[in-house]
Amino acid sequence: MRETSRASHRIEMVAHQSASATKKPLGKKSLAFRFRAVAAQWHPTKNGDLTPRDVAPSSKDRAWWRCEVDHEWQAAIYTRTYRGYGCPICSKKVVMPGVNDLATVHPDIAAQWHPIKNGTLTPRQIMSGARKMLWWVCDAGHEWQSTGAHRVNGHGCPICTNQSVAAGVNDLASQRPDLARQWHATKNKPAWPDQVLATGTFLAWWKCDNGHVWQATVAQRVRGNTCPRCR
Repeated sequence: MRETSRASHRIEMVAHQSASATKKPLGKKSLAFRFRAVAAQWHPTKNGDLTPRDVAPSSKDRAWWRCEVDHEWQAAIYTRTYRGYGCPICSKKVVMPGVNDLATVHPDIAAQWHPIKNGTLTPRQIMSGARKMLWWVCDAGHEWQSTGAHRVNGHGCPICTNQSVAAGVNDLASQRPDLARQWHATKNKPAWPDQVLATGTFLAWWKCDNGHVWQATVAQRVRGNTCPRCR
C-alpha cells in the first residue's frame, strides 16, 4: 500500500494533462455506453473537450476523475474499467489528512502514537489501517511495536492485556513472589520467574518446602494448585 499525504482533495499523480486522444464518436463502443458508472465519475472540467462518449473503455490514456465525495485523481481509463480501480482515497490506497488518516479516523489510537520512535512520521500521514510496523506507548508508559491495521482491529498494549511479559509488571516474580520461591532452580532453565507471565500457561517445574518436585502451569499455581504430595 503506497501512502503519501496530500494538502487537498486533489491528487497529482502525473504532471501532464492526459486523455488527449483525438476526439472520435464511438457510439456503443464508448466508455459512456459500456461503463456508465465509471463514466459518471469523469471529471467535468479537467479533460478538455473530451467526454466519456469520445473514449474507449480499453484506452490507456490517463483521464481525470472525481468520485461522489469530490476526491480528484488521474488514472488510465482501462484501469477503471477492466481492472476495477476506484477512488484511491475512498479505497484507502492513498492517505488524505482529515479524511482517512489515523488521527482523523481513530483519534483514540493516535493518542498512543510514540512521540519519538516513529521519527518524523505523524498519525496524520498514516492510513488508519496501515500495515507498516509502528511504535506505540500506552497510558501506563509501556512501549511496543504493532501495525496500524493490528491496532485498528482491536489490539492494544500487549503488556496491559497480559499478552507479553514485562519484568516488574506482570511477571510471576513480581506478582506472586510466594510461588516464585518454589520455582525449580534447574529444571526450568533457561526460564525464570521474572520471564513468565503470572497468568501464563507456561508448564513449569516446582519444588515445595518439603523437597517434592512436580509440574504445573503457572496459571494453575496462581489458581491454587499446590504440591500433590503435601495436600
